[in-house]
Amino acid sequence: MSSSEHTETTAETVLLTGASGFIAVHIVNQLLELGYNIIGTVRSEEKGNWLARRFPGFKYEIVDLSPSANGNESPFTNVFKAHPEIKYVIHAASPVSLHQENLYENLFVPAVEGTKDILQAAHQYGPNIRKFIYTSSIAAAVNIGSPPENQILTEESWNPISNDPEELDKSWTDAYSASKTYAERAVWEFKETVKPQFSINTILFPTVYGPPIHDVTYETLGSSISTAKQLLELPKDTKEIPTLLRVNVDVRDVARTHVRSLSNPEFDNTRSVLIGSIADGQLIADILHKHRPTEATNLVVGTPGVYNTTADLQHDCSKTNARLGFEFIPFQKTILDQFDGVWQLKKESEQK
Repeated sequence: MSSSEHTETTAETVLLTGASGFIAVHIVNQLLELGYNIIGTVRSEEKGNWLARRFPGFKYEIVDLSPSANGNESPFTNVFKAHPEIKYVIHAASPVSLHQENLYENLFVPAVEGTKDILQAAHQYGPNIRKFIYTSSIAAAVNIGSPPENQILTEESWNPISNDPEELDKSWTDAYSASKTYAERAVWEFKETVKPQFSINTILFPTVYGPPIHDVTYETLGSSISTAKQLLELPKDTKEIPTLLRVNVDVRDVARTHVRSLSNPEFDNTRSVLIGSIADGQLIADILHKHRPTEATNLVVGTPGVYNTTADLQHDCSKTNARLGFEFIPFQKTILDQFDGVWQLKKESEQK
């Protein structure tokens, strides 16, 4: 539907939680291009105002997901009561807090309870909601810490990780992986037991690359995109360039999947796993030296041409790919767009 076909009266309303994040701002951008109305939840007025300035027409509500903030009532109850027009919910908010202690309480519990909370509130107070989309992670499908050689990642895979508080308190990665696994499991359990009036779909993806368009500085580049910063800061003579995970996807394709799934019934009650490309840090360095030689003057060189494009996770995402109806953005474009953005942020930071 082109934006010109949407009139004020027919535009459908989407509630997007965690609206100021790296992926979420791309979702905002694409939804507005298609003429949807958006209500975003953010943690502060400052974040909400930035979005409202950047995207005229964007409305926001302030919601705090921290365990102590709300007593017994869901922070989302008032949002749904105030906006009965909400037709779709995209739950992209997740505490990625970098707490190093009490990981179970600070990371795992808010992610799982926050998800149960918004589902319950949507079911009770969202009379017109048709679809609930949960932004999951490949961490819910596979144990990244020890990928078994014979495991094939599919839309049916689940991470077998335990939710034992003592175990999760020992490792940030485990706490985060468990938080995504058990939050997504809670979504499917809710569907089975409560049988809400809306359909559900979940979207899982690995490392996300692509241009930052959210409110961020070079200093505050967060989780997914911080790998770009690490590359820029490696000593130029480093021989082996580290890679977090070779399977990856462009942030704009992650956003596009969320947006497409709103109106496409083929996504109803499905899990989608997005893998766009397979690449390592060496390939990224090679692309930048070749296509951005001036900017890459001081960039790590590594061992040019010796890169690994074998998937670190065997996977079969054919069910997802059949639903998507689009080609993934080529890796070279993803990387050039990402680093053009990151170099711009670096320049702004140096000019301060």
